[in-house]
Amino acid sequence: MSYEIVEKLNRDFEDYYNNNLLKEAVSTYANDAKLFSNDKQIYQGLNNIQKFYSDAKINGNTNVHLHTEQIIQCDSNYLIEIRFTFIYIY
Repeated sequence: MSYEIVEKLNRDFEDYYNNNLLKEAVSTYANDAKLFSNDKQIYQGLNNIQKFYSDAKINGNTNVHLHTEQIIQCDSNYLIEIRFTFIYIY
């Protein structure tokens, strides 16, 4: 997986989230993904990650922009992305 693929997935996520398509947004995550959030919680699995973003929408966080800080390639099919999610209230 390359940086370009991660960037495309991030742009897809933004488009889906910003257009209220949460299921599609979360589908850009790997099935075994973990989301380490600012609230110090770890959201593991697509259902929990979708709940996190659903709660963000309910709380008025209507728009996101993702910024990849670092990608760590563990092997040819596994990587860790360290990113910042900027959530905006409009």
